[in-house]
Amino acid sequence: MASVYKLHVSLCVYILGLIIITYGSPESFCTNQDPCTCNTAHGLIDLRSVGRSDRTARFFISSSGIQGDDLIAIEDHQPSYYYNPCYPFDVGPPSQTDEGCKDVAVCQYNSNEPQFVDMGDQHQVVFGYSTDRGMLYINYTTKSNGGGGGGGLVCDKRTDNTLEWNGLVDDAPTFNLLSPCACYDGCVRTVSPGTILCVVFVCLVSTYLVVGVLYRKAVHGATGVQLLPNLSFWTSLPGLIKDGYLFFVSPCWTSSVQYEQL
Repeated sequence: MASVYKLHVSLCVYILGLIIITYGSPESFCTNQDPCTCNTAHGLIDLRSVGRSDRTARFFISSSGIQGDDLIAIEDHQPSYYYNPCYPFDVGPPSQTDEGCKDVAVCQYNSNEPQFVDMGDQHQVVFGYSTDRGMLYINYTTKSNGGGGGGGLVCDKRTDNTLEWNGLVDDAPTFNLLSPCACYDGCVRTVSPGTILCVVFVCLVSTYLVVGVLYRKAVHGATGVQLLPNLSFWTSLPGLIKDGYLFFVSPCWTSSVQYEQL
C-alpha cells in the first residue's frame, strides 16, 4: 500500500515538473525537440502553427521566385517546390509513372518531366544557427539519397508566414521563412493558469482518496464502499446542499407569500 502511495505522489510531482520544465526553462542553444520545435537559450522556436496538419503543403514556390497555390499551373519550366514545416505531406503524381512525394517535408516538382522528387523528410530535420548569416536555420535530408533542402528562419512579426526563394546550394533548394514563429517564444503554446490549477486539484483529490483508502484499510480493516474516507460526510453532502439552497431562497418565498396576503 505504501509503495502505491509513493508511486502516486511521484507521478503528480513528475507531471507538474514536466509542465514547468517544458514551458519555463529553455535549454542549450537550438536543441531539437521534435520536427516542430527548437529550444534555445533565448527562447523556444515553435513552428506548429505555421505548417498544415492535413497532409497538404503550406508553401509553394518556384526557383524563379514565383509563388502560388498550385505549382502545376506554373508554366515557366523551372523546378518548383512544395514545403510544409512541422507536419509531413503528400503530393502527386501527375502521371501513372510517377509515385509522387509521400510523407515528406520538401518536394521538388519538375514540369518538364513531369516528376516529383523527395527533397526532405520531417524525421530527418536539423535546427541550427548560422554565425555567417546571424540567423537560425532548419535543414531536411532524405533517408534514400541524403540530399535535402531547408533555409533560414527569419524573425518577422509584421508578416503572416512568408516563404522567400534563396537559391540552390549543392543542388538543394534553400528558402527563407519569414514568420513571427521564427522569433524566440514567438508562437509558444503556454499552459494557462486554469490548466495548472486543474492538474493541482486532480492531484490533491486523488491523493486524498489514495491516502484515505490506505488508512481505512490498514487501521480499520474496512472493505468495499467503507474504504472511502469520510463516507458519512459525502453521503450527507447532497442533503446539506439542498438545505443550504432552501435556506438561501426561503426569504424570497416568505416575502412573496406576505405580499400576496396583503
